[in-house]
Amino acid sequence: MRRHSWVLLILAFVSGCFYSFEDKAKSLSIRKVFIESPFENSTDRFELPEMLEEALRGRLVGSHAFTLTSRESAEGTLTLRVTRFKKEAYTYTREEEVREYIIRIECEVTFFDLTKGEEIWTKKITGFGVFEADASEDEAVREAVEMLADRIFDSMLSG
Repeated sequence: MRRHSWVLLILAFVSGCFYSFEDKAKSLSIRKVFIESPFENSTDRFELPEMLEEALRGRLVGSHAFTLTSRESAEGTLTLRVTRFKKEAYTYTREEEVREYIIRIECEVTFFDLTKGEEIWTKKITGFGVFEADASEDEAVREAVEMLADRIFDSMLSG
């Protein structure tokens, strides 16, 4: 009998740990979103705003939670400013030579509810990518951008 109690307790705990962002999105009043573009850019990497917008639009178009729309019919807006691009040594060899670099891209993102006329949230969100010292950083930049798009989308869903 004691063993069955433990099993039931564990099952009750585990079943309470699962949730879905999609379910949370159903409670949001915002369905139609307008992306303010072009994104602001405070870095010397001119390509980042366009890369981020393309990745973010891809997330939104592929979701069932939001519809991209014009400003006139939008219920919410998303604004983004790229605030930082940083490349730094990440791992080293025994000889203290750089083995890998990490790219970090930071953005300030605001999600605004037009129906209520109020900000839902403003967040600093960071994405990163790692690359070998003797390789091009391009793939790491793409990884960082994709991570940012995922994190922004998740934040929109979770409120």
